[in-house]
Amino acid sequence: MENPSIQIILDSFKKEKTLVLHDKILQWNECFDLIHVPLFIFSPDSQTFLQSFQSQYKSSLHYIHKDKNYFTENDYLKVKYIYGKSYRIIYPEIQLIYLDEIQFSSKRINNKTLREIFLKCMDTKYEKFKKNIEILLT
Repeated sequence: MENPSIQIILDSFKKEKTLVLHDKILQWNECFDLIHVPLFIFSPDSQTFLQSFQSQYKSSLHYIHKDKNYFTENDYLKVKYIYGKSYRIIYPEIQLIYLDEIQFSSKRINNKTLREIFLKCMDTKYEKFKKNIEILLT
């Protein structure tokens, strides 16, 4: 049986907005550790930067470098126009991956979304266990 995993798309950790989202994810990291669901964070930052970042926080999060092509091909990279000037930014997204399919996806990363995805992980991970218990109880 394959375990579910969480894939998180974030922009560069050099941006304040990304650090705020990262702090929220760190708050929930222990909960996902308890049910053995790994969290993979994809970022355009260099692998050496991400390794130093990971050693700084000493968490079980997996930081993975992806190039701009990955974000463009998967439609995470968007062009935003501010006062007539265009900026290419990566919008954050969180996904629950199970059996190589996206089971749940959200463009917002907040406590409500993290709680919801945690509960969906629990349902997915322990679905077979719940069915066996139901059979035993009937």
